[in-house]
Amino acid sequence: LAGSAVLARFGRRNSRSLGQEQKVRRLAAGLTLRVGIILAITVALAVGLGIEAILTGRLTAGDLVLFVSYANGMRHPFLSFANQVTRLGRTAACADRLAKIAALEPGLPEGTVVLESVEGRLDFKNVSVKAPKRGRGTRKWTMQDFSLRIPAGRRVAVLGGNGAGKSTLLRLVLRLADPESGKLRLDGHDLRNCTLDSLRSRMSVVFQGSVLAGLTVGENIAFGTPGATADAVARAAAAAHADGLIAQLPDGYDTAVRRGGDLFSGGERQRLAIARAILRDGRLWLLDEPTNGLDPASAGELTDLLLDLTRGRTTLWVTHDPSLATRLDWVVVLDQGRLVFEGAPADWAARGPEPLPVPEDAPCKP
Repeated sequence: LAGSAVLARFGRRNSRSLGQEQKVRRLAAGLTLRVGIILAITVALAVGLGIEAILTGRLTAGDLVLFVSYANGMRHPFLSFANQVTRLGRTAACADRLAKIAALEPGLPEGTVVLESVEGRLDFKNVSVKAPKRGRGTRKWTMQDFSLRIPAGRRVAVLGGNGAGKSTLLRLVLRLADPESGKLRLDGHDLRNCTLDSLRSRMSVVFQGSVLAGLTVGENIAFGTPGATADAVARAAAAAHADGLIAQLPDGYDTAVRRGGDLFSGGERQRLAIARAILRDGRLWLLDEPTNGLDPASAGELTDLLLDLTRGRTTLWVTHDPSLATRLDWVVVLDQGRLVFEGAPADWAARGPEPLPVPEDAPCKP
């Protein structure tokens, strides 16, 4: 039933979009037709008057041929003008839509506490998060009565199947979402009371399939770090072992990146994303399957690099790799938004990698 509802909604929106596009095309075709008819009538009228003038001796045949030739040459510019008017209408509609998006107020209220420095202690206390209405289906909660304390500097492997709540956990720390109930504190500060800039500036983030903007390589590394110097960008690239790659580019750090980062392979894009995270120098590192989709050699290299970079930093590392979990300081296992295991890697390995089943009414382990 849920799938049928999604298909029906998609069908309605698709039909509405198709209707709007057909309307635009009809208007464009009508405008081009009108311009063509006006030009044809004008030329026909001019030819008729010209023939009459030739017969009365007021105009020569050569003058009429020259006039018709010039008039025919004006046809293409007028038709081009009609096409440009159509494009201008589409551009105005897109600009209006962008202006409306830019005018939207942030969904989360801005706090007032400015974090001057961060140690990295995280404390989730009875946190519950509702699923978005449009993607809810049969699920109401993506996280329910979740409690967890993470000391500063601890690197935590976050495990769980699809829909376990791993991405929700990272979204809460980044404050892309707020709990429906419960509290999330950083160094004792409720995240809802902190300014977004001061909070997120203390974090370094590397997700799977990192996106590169259509800027230069250097600007992509410095993205999110205003005022970063060229030397700082170069040091970050060297720490991410990306300096050799950049040295081979035609213009080095000034090489333009194609939209989406198509100039680079998946591993190379991740190295640039890691350089960006190094430059931010966050006390909190949020890693969401940063080596997913890479070949084993590249994945192993980047894993070793990230393990070295995150030493002494509070880290939430979402992974499906059991061998990686044993190399971190702590293991957390989620299932349906509940905490089903928390402990040292040795304890997790001793009980087996499969998450424990949790009854629907079972309380969350604090």
